[in-house]
Amino acid sequence: MSDLAIQHLRGFLTGRVRPNGMRVLLALMDAMIFNACVVVAILLHFDGGVPVEYWNLWVASAWWVTATLLLVSFLLGLYNRIWQYASLEAALTIFASVTGTVLTFAIIMGALGGTHYPLGVLVMVWSFSMLAIGATRFGWRMFRTRVLLNSDRGNGKRSRVAAYGAGRAGVMFAREAEQDPQSPYDVVGFIHDDIALKGMYAAGYKILGTSEQLPEIARTYNLDEIVVAVGCEANSEQKLQQIVRSGAALGLKVRTLPRLLEMVGSQRSATQLRDIDVSDLLRHSPSCPNLDLPHDYISGRTVLVTGAGGSIGSEICRQLCRYNPGRLLLLGRGENRIHKTYYELRDRFPHLKTEPVICNIASPPAVEDVLRRHRPDVIFHTAAHKHVFLMERNPVEAADNNVLGTATLADLAKKSGVDRFVLISTDKATEPTSVMGATKAFCERLVARKNGSKGTKFIAVRFGNVLGSAGSVVPIFQALMAQNKPLTVTDPEADRYFMTIEEASFLVLQAGALGHGGEVFVLDMGEPVKIVEIARTILRMHGKDPDEPGAINFIGLRPGEKLHERLVNPHEELVDSGYPRVREIRTNGQVPDCMDIDLALGEMRQAVQNRDEARVLDILARSTNAQFNEETGG
Repeated sequence: MSDLAIQHLRGFLTGRVRPNGMRVLLALMDAMIFNACVVVAILLHFDGGVPVEYWNLWVASAWWVTATLLLVSFLLGLYNRIWQYASLEAALTIFASVTGTVLTFAIIMGALGGTHYPLGVLVMVWSFSMLAIGATRFGWRMFRTRVLLNSDRGNGKRSRVAAYGAGRAGVMFAREAEQDPQSPYDVVGFIHDDIALKGMYAAGYKILGTSEQLPEIARTYNLDEIVVAVGCEANSEQKLQQIVRSGAALGLKVRTLPRLLEMVGSQRSATQLRDIDVSDLLRHSPSCPNLDLPHDYISGRTVLVTGAGGSIGSEICRQLCRYNPGRLLLLGRGENRIHKTYYELRDRFPHLKTEPVICNIASPPAVEDVLRRHRPDVIFHTAAHKHVFLMERNPVEAADNNVLGTATLADLAKKSGVDRFVLISTDKATEPTSVMGATKAFCERLVARKNGSKGTKFIAVRFGNVLGSAGSVVPIFQALMAQNKPLTVTDPEADRYFMTIEEASFLVLQAGALGHGGEVFVLDMGEPVKIVEIARTILRMHGKDPDEPGAINFIGLRPGEKLHERLVNPHEELVDSGYPRVREIRTNGQVPDCMDIDLALGEMRQAVQNRDEARVLDILARSTNAQFNEETGG
């Protein structure tokens, strides 16, 4: 066989043939297979002594029977499939194509009269053709993935892995690892905690045993790592903690699949694993999200994100890119973080138009210029000073940036005809005891006051802590671990609500779509988690004993901090929003008297201008019923 023929054959087998060329090759192959099956069936039926009239019948009918097969197969879509992903539905298409051809052949012969094939011949033709055509598709798929693609991986050592979880996520990982020539993983089987499934197969891979049998499985199959693939199953974080501890004890690397919200809209695949992080071990088990949004909400529109260089702001930008905005404006005061976010998005989503904007939202002329030049349709306002301890020491700056900046942006957004304005709030705005929380409570009242029956729809979204965000507890603990220092916790009973950045950002988009104007939404964050449990989890992840003396130091609550954060106060109640993980906050008619928000805003402008710290604190307290610690202020 010539080198060119070998090259074409290999291209066919590995799928490196243009679609039209592949269709022609498959059609020719099916034609030859079907006619060969007719010949074999005739020979078997007559024990080799075939009467001449049946040979003549085959010669006379072969061309139109072949044409019938190809026409039926084409109409049923048999040649419009990518066969390395062949499934039961593809097998049914082969069944329908062959059955339709044989039935048509029998009907036409019966109508024409004269010599026709015995029923036994037709049954054998049908059976042989089904098996042979099916074997070419599914046998080729197995040969391609198990032989040719494996040979393409080169001689580099591949990591021997077992997938923990034989459900949908585990099967997806095993199949992608099998079919991807660049995959560094050699999947040897599954680990599944249903003992009744041991020894059975999923996606062609054996279920080796349960997590309790991991030591034996690791030795028997010479494992290098475990891939946790429990997807959105219930109690997945408990399973993950168990397998992380077991894997660490055996010296195995434990990794996991990317989250759905990390994969969608990016080039990341299920075989691009990531390390286990604290959010995997602590987060509640939400239902897998419905990723749909109204078509006219983001798609094709100009969207402005303030604070786009921050943790939440940058993730909201990533999530927005999934919905193809016409333009995405990345606004921030700090050029370095905006620079980083801009180039990341430009590289990941080169087809989208993104534009960096450096602007201080507390400067009305600067904000007005930005809105006049770019004319955004939707604004997500995430920019804020957020660190409680720092804002306790700098209340004037907190009020200037958080309150007056929001007021300026909201006023000018309304004048500019912005369609939707989504404010990011916090659980610290609930019965605030800190300057930062009081500024956010002020902003919630402010944007609700701005809303009217026409024009801009103002919406606020309140949620708790975001795992892994800059300056939050997890990075602080990790930094202390790197320095081999004790982890510092305020109080053994202190707890907080936590959510991953991806979840929070996506649900903010959902809340913005749900709002008709004037609402405050709150995200479903599950149950609060004790800070000390996060510390203990991080210590265990690093192979340390959390009960060892000195591993954790309790330092007491700092000014402005609460023992327990809450998402709603006694004057509020939650109602269904129409989306299962977003609820609307409504007052129950028992709201305490507060300073008029418009009057408070006017006085706040004067107090900030005069740098009058005491006046700023007084206005915040009277307008939000905040209860400040006596140490608040510089």
